[in-house]
Amino acid sequence: MSSFKNSVARLSLMILFALCSSQCASVKGDRNSESKATRVPTPDFCAIKGLEKAPYLSTLWGAETVSYQIGELIQDPNVYGTPWMSYPVAYRRMTAARDIARCSGALKTDDKVNVRINHLLSDIMTRWYVLSVKECAATQATIGTNGGFCPLMKKMKDEKYDSLSAAMSSTAVYISSHISLSLSAIAFDDAFWDETGLEQTYNNGKHDRVNYMAARITALKRYKPTFDAFNAFLANNLATVGSALKDANLLSGDVLNFAAGLARVIPFRAIAFGKIRDDAFNNALLLVDTLAPEDHPMIRTDRSRTYLNYGHFNFDFVYPEKTRAVEASALFNIANSANMEIYRRLLGGKSWDQVQKELKPSP
Repeated sequence: MSSFKNSVARLSLMILFALCSSQCASVKGDRNSESKATRVPTPDFCAIKGLEKAPYLSTLWGAETVSYQIGELIQDPNVYGTPWMSYPVAYRRMTAARDIARCSGALKTDDKVNVRINHLLSDIMTRWYVLSVKECAATQATIGTNGGFCPLMKKMKDEKYDSLSAAMSSTAVYISSHISLSLSAIAFDDAFWDETGLEQTYNNGKHDRVNYMAARITALKRYKPTFDAFNAFLANNLATVGSALKDANLLSGDVLNFAAGLARVIPFRAIAFGKIRDDAFNNALLLVDTLAPEDHPMIRTDRSRTYLNYGHFNFDFVYPEKTRAVEASALFNIANSANMEIYRRLLGGKSWDQVQKELKPSP
């Protein structure tokens, strides 16, 4: 009898141990699952099919989604019928051309990490632009920020920019402060680096923050030649901007005259755009060093981890002085008052009132 009791006791202990082991393993597995669930793999942009209408999801925007989201911005009742719409009109056409070149043309790269950075950077920049302009237009440019598109949109409205000046000044902001914030957001996104295969960049408890952030900066510096390839593309495709504006009834001049005339306004365009983008790139690295992740307008923190907060951005973000200076320099070089006079008089930019009269639906 005693032997039987001992056997039962041993069996009970074995069952209890097995259950405990199973439960512990389950808890451990759940924790791993939670960790993996926060990771958002960056798929191949060039292979993405289908349309995503919700702008806040973490799914990478493919070409169809990009076109749709920009189109939604153009048709926004607070944007349509004002020169504010000129940049998204040009942007949608330029982005389509850029993405063809990025997937199968001169902008294609074989480096897997650089490809992934390209994909995410393009997504962030488009999403940040579309959502910030929508938010700003909805408040009639009263968001309390000191840099980026909203104060520019307020200036456009107050000073009644013509359509071409609106497009070119928006270009200046996009390739300066907008790039800086978007690129620095990539550096802070732990989920992105989890998927790169660069173990030294992981925030997995094995590396000090100073070390994995330094490794990420090194990776971004290796990306710089890929980033630079877009300078010449931008400069060589400005006729695309003219044709997009012309087709949208936002340009009164001739497209060929527009393309040739820009050479007078922005001599050595690839060099000019390259200098602005160089400053933006360097400023992005400075932001990584000086801006706390939780203070970044596109980043959320979760305990010891930081992630891109897809679409849920801080539109009241106060731009650091250096970032604001990079933006101001770009605006001076591309859209100073002398340039804007040429845009309006010689290259066919339509006045604010003219655009409203011709395009704004009657009440």
